[in-house]
Amino acid sequence: MAIGTPVSSRRRSTTGLDLVVETDGLATHDVQTWPPRVTKLLCLVGGGVLVLFVVYLGIGHWRGAVQWQRFRDAAAVVQAEFDARESSRPALWGEAIGGRAWPHYERAFALLSVSSDDGYLPYLARIEGRRLAGVTNTERLREGPPPAEVIADNAPALAALREGAHSTDGRRLMDWSAGFNLRIQNMLTARHLANAGVLTAIVAASDGDGQQAVQRLLDVLQLGRDLAQSPLLVEQMIGFAVMQIGSWMTIEWSNLLRHLDADALGVFAVGLARLDAALPLAPNWIATEAVLLAHHVSHVVANSDDSLTGRAWETWRYGFSPRLALAQHGLNQLQLATRAQALCSGRDAVDVVAIERLFAETAASSNPATRLLTPNLAAALTTRLRAVASLRLLRMAVQHAVGEDIAPLPDPSGGVLEWAIDAQGDAEFWSDKHRGLARVRVPK
Repeated sequence: MAIGTPVSSRRRSTTGLDLVVETDGLATHDVQTWPPRVTKLLCLVGGGVLVLFVVYLGIGHWRGAVQWQRFRDAAAVVQAEFDARESSRPALWGEAIGGRAWPHYERAFALLSVSSDDGYLPYLARIEGRRLAGVTNTERLREGPPPAEVIADNAPALAALREGAHSTDGRRLMDWSAGFNLRIQNMLTARHLANAGVLTAIVAASDGDGQQAVQRLLDVLQLGRDLAQSPLLVEQMIGFAVMQIGSWMTIEWSNLLRHLDADALGVFAVGLARLDAALPLAPNWIATEAVLLAHHVSHVVANSDDSLTGRAWETWRYGFSPRLALAQHGLNQLQLATRAQALCSGRDAVDVVAIERLFAETAASSNPATRLLTPNLAAALTTRLRAVASLRLLRMAVQHAVGEDIAPLPDPSGGVLEWAIDAQGDAEFWSDKHRGLARVRVPK
């Protein structure tokens, strides 16, 4: 026998395992092997686990198909209800002209001048507002065209905005089938259009044309209202930002109310009341996002089992089926929408504590996508309530500017809105629920 050739022998170890003794001519090694009966048992157990795993995957796939169809059917009902809802709203001043508002808004966005793209419009609005209020400007001056030129450049855009604000139908044009690939209104463009309206209003007030000032502001607020009624959560947030630019932020910049005559203040008061009445505290903003999810996965994503809920291993509790996880998330979202709507049925205020409790329960859900959704929904509701509170505070400030007794309005988050007038005659209005965020100050 050659040196280095292994020689094997078998003996029983003290643990019950077979030991194969291999001798290579230089050293001896013990190699443990399982007895045949143990090996057979391990194969049986492994095969059983594999069969159970395949069955689990099959059940997950089957349940995914069933639940996904159930989700699509429920989303179709919500979509039909949304498309059939009443979409008309009143003009905030003057006469309504009929037709749809969104084509006019799109034209207004397209007609904005180039100077609106670099932040120059909000800068001019702040400067002119401080000049109207008699407040010393501490902001660094920027080079650019004068206000009159900027206003003239944006006059066509503001004319289109006026047509949209006076159209009867304020509903956003929706292509549901695009899912989350639906084109979302650009936030900066909407803000620039709002600032163009605010700048024009401030300059008009400086020139003594209070009616023109109020009309421009109400047009901006109508745009904000229509954006805030969009089924897209992002556009709702943009709408509230536009409303804030056109309302209390304008007052803070310019003390505009002190520069309006009684007739202009009367038009402003009526328009703000109409806006308040046409702005629900909590539309079905949860359900429409679920509808978009159903369309997105069904018609946009090439493979509906692609990871929209995370990596595949995160869906183990759904039979490793992302489709089932998505369907369950969508059904949870629709159920959440139904429960939230029941808590938001009040016209003057919503039960914020109950809604926060509902969101907390939802956040404890085992579905990762559902857990991630609730902070966005809570932020959207808070933003809406703060915007409505600011709107009502402005209504109270207009009452004060007219010289009427102030009628306290309900705080949309509960209770009533507060106000105080100091010894110098300066008035301040605020919400205890949104202190520091919903506040209007009107110097004497």
